[in-house]
Amino acid sequence: MSSPLFTIITATYNASENISDLAESLLSQSYQNFQWLVQDGASTDNTEAIIKSYSDRLNISFMSKKDTGIYDAWNKAIKRIEGEWVLFFGADDVFQNKTTLLKLAQFIKTAEEEKSINSKTMYIASSILIGDMPFAPFKDYQERMQKQMPFPYPGLVHRANIFEKYSYNSQYEIAGDYDFLVRTLLAEKDAEVVFNKRTLCKMGNNGISNNREYTAKRHRETYEVIKDNFGEEIAYPALRNVFCSTILHYQKEENA
Repeated sequence: MSSPLFTIITATYNASENISDLAESLLSQSYQNFQWLVQDGASTDNTEAIIKSYSDRLNISFMSKKDTGIYDAWNKAIKRIEGEWVLFFGADDVFQNKTTLLKLAQFIKTAEEEKSINSKTMYIASSILIGDMPFAPFKDYQERMQKQMPFPYPGLVHRANIFEKYSYNSQYEIAGDYDFLVRTLLAEKDAEVVFNKRTLCKMGNNGISNNREYTAKRHRETYEVIKDNFGEEIAYPALRNVFCSTILHYQKEENA
């Protein structure tokens, strides 16, 4: 049996409220050549039962084991990747529509034929929706990543062989994906990012990165990523700008 084109990784913990929406979104895809790799953190609700109820209809690799957070869970999961390209979806994320994976597969095939996707291509960056708000990747990512995360992570498609050399820093609680992206792009000098114009998914609002209670931690971890990779002289003004933009965003929300 041939390997799937995609692996979709989801870390879960007591996700019974949302996980069936993601499962139904996966099941609805007109393109089914993918592996759904679920790494559960020893949930105490019926998350496992819900996921396993789809095992006769989806290609699921499920494991439940205590972890220290999402990046520890992802590190456990990447050891079981079967696909050529890897996506990371939260338990409350869903695909944009029923043909999203098909369109992505067609995009990859055409781009490979045209040589715009080649052995140097490490990532494919797509837009996502956060609620009704679009979040597009920044094409000036090499400059932008010195200040902030340049891509919406659920919209980022990873070439699977990245994980043969790199893993996530599980000491981070929020910014481990940002750290991973920066480290891999800096280390792999010839790495290329290809941009896909289509919207990949709709991101849920239940993740820790969207929780106001974790704003200070998110800023602190962002600062650490920038400082460790680019130096403190770049990190401090970058953090100041992010902090100011966050305050303005919250003020707009409260005045809306």
